[in-house]
Amino acid sequence: MQATDTTELLLHCARTRISDNEINQIKTLTKKIFNWEYLLLIAGKNRTIPLVYSNLNKICPGDIPKDHLRLLSNYSHNVTKNNLLLISELLRILDLFNSHKIPVISFKGPLMIQSLYKNPSLRESRDLDFLVHKKDIKEIHKLLILHDYRMQFNLKSQFERALLEYHDELAYEHENGLWIDIHTNIAPKYFFNNASFNKALWENLETLQFAGQSIKSISKEFLLLVLCIHGSKHFWNELRFIIDVAELINKNNLNWEKIINYTKLYDIKNIVQLGLFLAHDLLKAPLNENILEEVRKNTIIKKLARKIYLGLFSSTSYKLKFIEEFYFHLNILGSPINKARYVLHLLAPSFSDWKIILLPKWLSFLYYFLRPIRLSFKFIKKIYEQRNKQ
Repeated sequence: MQATDTTELLLHCARTRISDNEINQIKTLTKKIFNWEYLLLIAGKNRTIPLVYSNLNKICPGDIPKDHLRLLSNYSHNVTKNNLLLISELLRILDLFNSHKIPVISFKGPLMIQSLYKNPSLRESRDLDFLVHKKDIKEIHKLLILHDYRMQFNLKSQFERALLEYHDELAYEHENGLWIDIHTNIAPKYFFNNASFNKALWENLETLQFAGQSIKSISKEFLLLVLCIHGSKHFWNELRFIIDVAELINKNNLNWEKIINYTKLYDIKNIVQLGLFLAHDLLKAPLNENILEEVRKNTIIKKLARKIYLGLFSSTSYKLKFIEEFYFHLNILGSPINKARYVLHLLAPSFSDWKIILLPKWLSFLYYFLRPIRLSFKFIKKIYEQRNKQ
């Protein structure tokens, strides 16, 4: 990727360990920056302000306009404050689930930040994520409602039951404004065989020391897979997702043979290779030689990466069009079966379809006919609105 002075400075600051050579480059680049608003805009869009501020404030605070340094400082302070609230809530929720003997894994969020960044002020986090077993979801729902949480959508009982039964991810908001996501699967069903992946993930847990407690967490090799899956799920639309992968690689002696076997076993080769390529290309994360050679030969990955870079470093809001999302998924997913699952997923009824009309259970098959009609009207409306703007 060809980088401007601004994006190059951002990438040099987007890490927790900086070499003497990189420090000199940061000092040189900082003197070349005239449009600090643009740097703050790109850093904010990619949720990387805490790292940018921490490194610039250590290396060359005198070269940054005071107003902009103050903005960076205030933003980072708010991130730290929010992360401390998330840590407190994480411990409370884990205690709640443990007291009811509900197995749970916390992933991403405060545990990951502690493991990879060693400092809650260096990585922005919006919510808490928990992986649970499907059989426990109804009990978890009741517990969260009793403890001042409410579901993301205010649903009628029929919709609520459908969400609990069929959806892999449920979002809850606490009355204090904090959010948690309850997952029964790591990824959408069309990504791969979630059942075998989840089974292996639960069987390969590690114990982390966190806030004076021993907490079960995902093994480092599985965490790499999870981070790459999560990044692809969101089209790698934020640099912080790539930094997570790079920090994991830099801070751990990973078992690359295991990782290669996992990518084959779960048919997620392109998903993982894309995450590894981005971390290596943008942040110089060191890769196993065999993987690096294979990644470099993967032309699909390079094409997708170029598209991702356009979004990451654009000063305007950049959202993939439907056809671009479709192309991304068809290229990132492995087997024809997974690609077919993705196409079927597009036709499956969603919450938006339920909102239009409430059908009894015995007529629920009609949603499969309603959905294409709704999407057609939505598409026509969008074209009409675009023409009126011209």
